[in-house]
Amino acid sequence: MKQLLSFCLLYLVLPLHAALTLPPFFSDHMVLQRDKPITIWGETTPDTPITISLDRQTQTIQSGATGHWKAILPAQPAGGPYTLTIKIPESTRTIEDIYLGDVWVFSGQSNMQVSFDYYLTLPNLPESWRQHFQTTLDTCGREQHVRHYMVATRDRNGQTIRNQAENRWYGNQGEFVRHCNPIAWHFAREVAHKTGVTTAAVRIAWGGQYIERFYNGADIYNYMLKPWGDFPIRGVIWYQGENNLHKDGDRLAYALKLQLLIRDYRRLWHDPQLPFYIVQLPPARYSEQPFNDENSLPLFLEAQRQVLALPHTAMANTSDLGMTNGLHQYQKYDLAIRLANIAFANSYGFTDAIPAGPQFNSFRIEADKIRVEFETFGSTLTTRDGQPPAFFEIMSAGKNQPFLPAQARIEGNSVLLWNESVSKPYDVRFAFREQDLMQVNLTNTENIPAATFWARATNQLHPGLKSE
Repeated sequence: MKQLLSFCLLYLVLPLHAALTLPPFFSDHMVLQRDKPITIWGETTPDTPITISLDRQTQTIQSGATGHWKAILPAQPAGGPYTLTIKIPESTRTIEDIYLGDVWVFSGQSNMQVSFDYYLTLPNLPESWRQHFQTTLDTCGREQHVRHYMVATRDRNGQTIRNQAENRWYGNQGEFVRHCNPIAWHFAREVAHKTGVTTAAVRIAWGGQYIERFYNGADIYNYMLKPWGDFPIRGVIWYQGENNLHKDGDRLAYALKLQLLIRDYRRLWHDPQLPFYIVQLPPARYSEQPFNDENSLPLFLEAQRQVLALPHTAMANTSDLGMTNGLHQYQKYDLAIRLANIAFANSYGFTDAIPAGPQFNSFRIEADKIRVEFETFGSTLTTRDGQPPAFFEIMSAGKNQPFLPAQARIEGNSVLLWNESVSKPYDVRFAFREQDLMQVNLTNTENIPAATFWARATNQLHPGLKSE
């Protein structure tokens, strides 16, 4: 009886000794960030020796008193495919087809979450766009160095897995790619093609959510973002704001809110210089919503622009990529190209990349005129229709003065503005009505429109936070 009891106890204990738990993203086909120390971690029984091997790097450690363990392997250049093995005395875990490359996180709300499949199943999608999305899926099999991971939505109430592609790495398989976000997929493909490096898009997004839910301490942060904190990445692409724009009083306050978010993301990934690239909200009929008017969207876009005062940030202009009958614009490829060019210019050092359309730099008063200087990122100012720039307004100094339309003339990388009724100009703004945004004719030579702005004697309406 004693021998039988001892055997039964041993039988019960063995599975506990053999337990080895890893985060779900440590799995086949994953991409690890090149040129940064590689952190591998998990759980097992306390005080257990663990040997981790990747390519020619091997490290032996021991789990702590709670069973948690973490190994940090030296940084490695791009390459692969490799195999990762994790050994404990009773078992070995093998993870295959691993590449060292670049990992980009795509975060925000629905425009960063919706998939190719979403568009292909829209009943009113124009046939030309249906063919465009389908052609992408038909050709994805040629993309050997593009990988994806889509984090399933999870909050304090649990996790919702919507399709077979969530919570797993995948590459060029069409049945998985159809569930991928088009912005993320096209961006990763463009970067992989131009750099020759395997590029991964990790989607951590949830439709219909306020920015506050992504903050440190909030549920999306805790359950979807925080698990990735020790997984090095190359940068973040952020597309969010539709919900906050609808919230009365949130428009200019969004400048500070987004700076708080950037601080949280940079702390999470232990990188105060983590690139953070923002999608400026494309035009839509926001003015038809409660609490909104024709200036609500431009005010919100101005708040997004002000965030560029933080270092290692950039913004994709999108005033020509909007639509009047919804928020999920079809032009995801065009947006992805603009974001990729931002990355090429700022993260990869490609001098031939034009990262954005013209953006406000500064202005000065010249007698009864205002001269607005633009940052053109190596391009030049022009108009797409050959006419003078439209939708500039200036204001006289003094109390309760109205904005008046300004005549405009391009001079190099600046625009000179005047109005015969304004003898002492003070404020200037551009494309500051919702209906004007999609009609902006001021562009660079690459036909990317100038971004809306509102500037006064001090350039920023919010001082914001200092970079850490």
